[in-house]
Amino acid sequence: MKRRLLAGALAATMALSMTACGSGGGSSDTQGSGSSDGSPTTLNLILRAGAYADVIKECLPKFEEEHNVKCEVQELSESDLYSGIALDAINQKGSYDLCMVDGSWMAEFTENGVLANLSDLGYELDDDIIPATTSICYVGDDVYLAPYYGNVTVLMLNKENVKAAGYTADSIESLDDVLAVCEKAKADGKKGFIYRGDSQNNTVVDFLPILLSYGGWVIDDSNKPTVNTQEFKDAMNFYLKLIATGEAQVKDDLIASVDTGAGTMGVGWPGWYTPTADSPRTTSPSPAQYPRAARPTTRTFTASGPSASRPTARIRSSQPSC
Repeated sequence: MKRRLLAGALAATMALSMTACGSGGGSSDTQGSGSSDGSPTTLNLILRAGAYADVIKECLPKFEEEHNVKCEVQELSESDLYSGIALDAINQKGSYDLCMVDGSWMAEFTENGVLANLSDLGYELDDDIIPATTSICYVGDDVYLAPYYGNVTVLMLNKENVKAAGYTADSIESLDDVLAVCEKAKADGKKGFIYRGDSQNNTVVDFLPILLSYGGWVIDDSNKPTVNTQEFKDAMNFYLKLIATGEAQVKDDLIASVDTGAGTMGVGWPGWYTPTADSPRTTSPSPAQYPRAARPTTRTFTASGPSASRPTARIRSSQPSC
């Protein structure tokens, strides 16, 4: 009988996986009871710093007690986590047993043998996990990751700037509407679309909803780049027009710009904007559903607007749950 990953404990879309060349301290059976002499087995974990790791660490004492293991945790930033896992995989004997992986690294890591094939080790995912978070975990029928953290992006907009362009949040139905609002804001001397160009990941986060709306994706079914497809080119041409209405800003500046009306729209995460008593009541973080089922990323997008020639997507005013 296949062993199930302990979803409530160490099964970590951000996701957790075993490394292909672990430290040697961990047991292949997470339900074991320590080493042969009765002393605790040591598991080495490399995790994304912040709330991602905090939740895991909260679960560890009970897990350690129940399974006679000792967990050593290393917390790294996103970029250091990526390089730490990749560099450790070069070693014949790695330093880590379990690693936290962003879904965008999945194709590279599995192709280069960085992650262990969990199916070969006798593991399978529980059947009560949201399917949209699990498809990224598989290569064919083999599972390499266990979903740990999913999120959604939202289109943040300044209501007054939108109103000045002749729209409301509920009446924005297409990417062309988004562009029209941002171009009007620029014509009025304000910034239109504020994008995060401070890292590769943030640029991709902004662009993916548009690419999906044009029917494209970053890679094809063979994990080959799709940059030469017509869908990708059309999406990129639109994105270039959209960002020309505004400018690149870091997270805090983007939030402040949309909040004050200096900027009009931007893509972000739900937890970014928390109105205070002094905040102008003009900002609406509104998730929009894709016109079609989106292929999930670790931080799964539900925010997008289609092009004028595509099916339209309504902006919804409710705050998403993560």
